[in-house]
Amino acid sequence: MVFVVACASNQSWRYTPPELPTEAPPVVAPRVERIGAGLLQVRRAGPTVAIGLALRTPRAMDPSLASFTLELVARGPDRAIEDALGEYGGALTATWLGDGALLLAEVDAAAWAPALATIAAAVRRPEFTPADVEVLRDERLAAIQRRDGDPARRGLHALVRRVAPGLDALGEARPTSRWSIEHVRRLHAQLLREGEPTLVIVGDPPRAELERAVAGLGGWGVAAAQSMAPAAPAQARGEVLVVPRPGLAQTAIAVGRAVDGADDLALELAAAVVGSALREVLRRERGATYGVSVTHTPARGGGLLAIETQVDAAATGASLRAMISQLKAVQGRFLTGEVLRLLGRAFQVERMLAHQRVVDVAAAVAQLHVSGRPDDALAAELRRLGAVRDDDIERALARWFEPAALQIVLVGDPATIRAQVEPLGLGPLKIVDDGP
Repeated sequence: MVFVVACASNQSWRYTPPELPTEAPPVVAPRVERIGAGLLQVRRAGPTVAIGLALRTPRAMDPSLASFTLELVARGPDRAIEDALGEYGGALTATWLGDGALLLAEVDAAAWAPALATIAAAVRRPEFTPADVEVLRDERLAAIQRRDGDPARRGLHALVRRVAPGLDALGEARPTSRWSIEHVRRLHAQLLREGEPTLVIVGDPPRAELERAVAGLGGWGVAAAQSMAPAAPAQARGEVLVVPRPGLAQTAIAVGRAVDGADDLALELAAAVVGSALREVLRRERGATYGVSVTHTPARGGGLLAIETQVDAAATGASLRAMISQLKAVQGRFLTGEVLRLLGRAFQVERMLAHQRVVDVAAAVAQLHVSGRPDDALAAELRRLGAVRDDDIERALARWFEPAALQIVLVGDPATIRAQVEPLGLGPLKIVDDGP
């Protein structure tokens, strides 16, 4: 017992900060090689190879129908593609990237060639069936129902629909319920015609064999992708959206805006600064929440900056007032150069750790490609993270975190929200239709 008490009373570690690194870590980034017009490779020896197909998507394309179509492609008729790739140790997945989409599989290194041929055939000549469309449509509707039943996810979705609809890959129930095989076929043809399909290979297949295999696939029969129009400028907030959940004990808060033309690295660091400041106020000082999330999802066609939290219903107004006050407070200079350098180094390490698996590298290269960044951007961005200046952060805070430009979405008891939020003068409250 004495030993336990002694250990419990020894709290000196709380007041002795750890030694901080004095030198930036060496930058180790994937090296992207462009082989012809439609192939990107990162050489990496190992037991597996990642094979991806990146497609750019025009702004007019419905992201939810596009992701639905690509998931059907990844499955194949009666899940035949899943079974075929399973023989090579992998499975094909479809991921929405904002500016495009990615079909991705990780397979045994010795089986990369037949796996590549299987994926190419699945994309070029998919065998869609009405039965497969119906099965996946039912799964999508169930996933939408689960999302909308979660107040936090429902609030974020309402925010996305309002300010960055191009990022809504799951979609809404009404249009999803009407999709047919004809919708899927038209969307697939548009993807191949306008998506500029590009293969992404992370692994160590011999270059000559890889070039022969890719040449043997033939062309995709596509035209050059259209340039993407810039996103519309963000408008000042006109109203506060309320998703009614009568009797809910908590209120989910989602605050954010569309982002286009940002210095993405500075905004990434600024988001970390804002998240820390809001957690200090809402969690430590007020005890109103367990956490606050601040995220930035970049996209040329309209990215998203989002702040999310959940608070006790009785603290809705006070928490929202504290958030707005804190966002105004972070507009000024308050980061020292040394703190900023340490933050940048932490982000450098985090990104390098995210490049350990071949599938993660393939996803990063695909994101780079669909967003139109240069092939050496991964290394260049890692180096710059260690050299972002305080005035870069200040500009990001001033430009993107101005409270008047942030859309507010509240999910909770409408009477409680109205009583507490209307006096704040943040704009008229608008009830969002949440019916079936």
